[in-house]
Amino acid sequence: MMEDYEPGIAYEFDPNRLPNEYLTAIGRVAACAAQTDDIISIAISSCLKVDLEYGGAITTHMNGPLKDSVLRAVAEISIDDLDALDELDNILDQISEAQSKRNRIVHQLWGIHPDGSIISLNHKARGSYKLETKKISETEITEDAEFIYDAGLKLMAFLIEQNLYPESIPPNRARFHKTKSSRKKRNQKS
Repeated sequence: MMEDYEPGIAYEFDPNRLPNEYLTAIGRVAACAAQTDDIISIAISSCLKVDLEYGGAITTHMNGPLKDSVLRAVAEISIDDLDALDELDNILDQISEAQSKRNRIVHQLWGIHPDGSIISLNHKARGSYKLETKKISETEITEDAEFIYDAGLKLMAFLIEQNLYPESIPPNRARFHKTKSSRKKRNQKS
């Protein structure tokens, strides 16, 4: 099924031809989402009471839904204040909405309609195939970026309010000689 798709229209799908303000707005969404994602990792580290290095080793390759589930679980263990947990649930629900906004922007094919308007093309295949086009303004994309940014800042403010922040990485933790590449070099010298 093709919703809003106009057959026979010759769209321009070269991203290099998108107006700079659109490219900037799309990049801003990606940057704000990366920051929010990092704050979620900090929150997980904080609730686990581990430093940023251990936390990063745990969370770096987690996807968004997994980080959400893990943070909710570890928060229930580490936070005793029920009102604070309710507040965290609300913030994480907002972050989930922010991640959906990010996905709607970052995972689109962008094009230019012959009338000069910018469209996003979205393929969906959950149960049935849908191809959707939507005209979107730079302002809408920028508003999504602000929503994503604000969601992350709310989580950071919550962490500060709850005195939850991970430990710094100890300056004397000597581990770089233990990396796989360092161990291989050591074995080659033997």
